Amino acid sequence: MKELIEECRYVMMNEMVRAQKTKGEFFTSRHQASACIREKLEETEDEIRKAREGFGKYWFKVKKDDFETINNLEFIRICSIHAAAEAIQLAGTAQKAINSLTTNPEKSNAILLKTCCIDERNQ
Repeated sequence: MKELIEECRYVMMNEMVRAQKTKGEFFTSRHQASACIREKLEETEDEIRKAREGFGKYWFKVKKDDFETINNLEFIRICSIHAAAEAIQLAGTAQKAINSLTTNPEKSNAILLKTCCIDERNQ
């Protein structure tokens, strides 16, 4: 599992770099980052939900001693791969948010300043 996690980190960084070429290197605000993270999280959850539903259909056939389950298993496999890809994009989006706060001093300071002002108003 440790090797797989390292491979996923490598793929995540490559995906983040690829996405930055079309969507920009940094987020403009924590709100923008939050919206993008939420979208990727929901897409990951959707794929997991589909795999879970596929498993339900597979399990139903297993209980009925129906041996025609290959299609169900293939569906679970495909949904799982899609979920993994979405999860890698989610991780890359979170990393981009971290980078937006830590490696771009001008934007980072502006974001932190906005955050302080918002936090002070809420108290």
